[in-house]
Amino acid sequence: MRSFAQIHIKTRPVPVLPFRAITAFVISVIILIGVLFALDWKLTPGPGKRGALVLPAWYWEDKRINLNNDFKNLSCVENPVWTSKGFPVDLNRKKSKRILVTGDSFVWGDGYANMNDLWWRQLERELACRGYGQIEVIAMGYPGLSTRDQLHAAMLVAPEFKPDLIIWGYTTNDPDEKMVPGMSEADLLFSDTLFTALNGLCQRRILPNLNAKLRDLRQEKISFAMGGEKHGYPYAQWELRILHGPNWEQYRKTVGNLKAFLSRCDFPSFVMTLPGFPGREYHASRFTKVKELYDSFGIPFYDVLDDLMAKVPDQDLRDDVRQWGINPVNSHPGAAMTHLFAVLAADILETDYRDVLGACEPAKEPVLPRINDWVPFDLNPVALTQDSWVMEIPLAQKYMLRMPSGEPFVQLNLERAVPLQAIQVAGQGLDTAKITITAEDPELGYDDGTLHLFGQKTGTELAWDMSGRKCAESVNTIRLKMRFNNSDRRVRITLVSTAGGVK
Repeated sequence: MRSFAQIHIKTRPVPVLPFRAITAFVISVIILIGVLFALDWKLTPGPGKRGALVLPAWYWEDKRINLNNDFKNLSCVENPVWTSKGFPVDLNRKKSKRILVTGDSFVWGDGYANMNDLWWRQLERELACRGYGQIEVIAMGYPGLSTRDQLHAAMLVAPEFKPDLIIWGYTTNDPDEKMVPGMSEADLLFSDTLFTALNGLCQRRILPNLNAKLRDLRQEKISFAMGGEKHGYPYAQWELRILHGPNWEQYRKTVGNLKAFLSRCDFPSFVMTLPGFPGREYHASRFTKVKELYDSFGIPFYDVLDDLMAKVPDQDLRDDVRQWGINPVNSHPGAAMTHLFAVLAADILETDYRDVLGACEPAKEPVLPRINDWVPFDLNPVALTQDSWVMEIPLAQKYMLRMPSGEPFVQLNLERAVPLQAIQVAGQGLDTAKITITAEDPELGYDDGTLHLFGQKTGTELAWDMSGRKCAESVNTIRLKMRFNNSDRRVRITLVSTAGGVK
């Protein structure tokens, strides 16, 4: 037998590294690698799906988004009314009617680069589109606030801000009475060598889909094995456990206190469920018992799960939470979900609270562009005219967003999606500028985040003609990538709206 070498044992030749064995080994390795790549390809997400693979840059992007939110959102635990420089809220209402929405991170905006994607902002837009432009929707919420916390805050906020109605947004962690420990999964997971290795392979894009699947299975095993009173319960288990035992009995008292508060109010309220994604089995097990409790106290409780499921006909998408998050690493509801929440809430208001809405009057005046939110937080655009703003572009890029291109950009968010004819940018120190927009899809009813490029221009006075582009009929956000040739970073942006456009 041919081999690299031979040794003799008791005069008998023994081959070392025989060629046939090496050939068989190499073929086996090739087959194994082929099978692994085939499995990885099989696990690749289909068209339009996010899948398990997430670039590491998205984790940093999510952190940047929330760092900006920490600075621009001036609310706090003690005073959780959502307010910012671009969206100031005070005791004097801006319109004839005011609705207050309460909640937790669904209200505050964990992971949202555009505050207008929040469901309560979507609600004001939806009501305006239906002819109720006289309704002002404000919100009160902070990450982690339970029903008990929201009740305490409402007792202080409602008498001052005098809403005509309160919508209590119910999420699956609201019954938390601090009696059931939750698991800190990150600490346990990253102390596990196998999980850390699989996660590292994912981040390095080595068979990313396969390793992501193995990583998720390892995570499930660790969470199941370690879950309990000592280490706390995994989140999905914890959501169910707070619906039993002493925590549930305490929550019953909280709902009783809520009923007592509502009885003292001279305005109506209702509770509405906010499913994080369109999963029937998952949410029904967390909503049904709660609805029965609220019904027993006579508090209007709208479980919108069935109505929401009916609006998502694609069964393959329903239970995949990754399709519905605000970004690839944050499962808080994205624009598709928040728009559905707004539509369902508007349906409830039109059906059962029409006296609060008042008369339905289609808009008579065109909606003008108004910037009410921006990233980075310290951009602070100042209005010069009804369609023109001036701003100082920060030299430091620490808080600028980058995804998906990786290049830092400035983002301007519009209060309402509007038709634009042109965008003009001018600055004495300006060298080049590139514009990208996102738009509200007229068929979907919301901005799905599709990027529409308008190219790069060079000079100190630049203009982009947007006429003839479908996306320009409902511009929602504007992204600017700029370079400067001196220290003057002051720019003026003008949004030329389409004459006579009514939204």
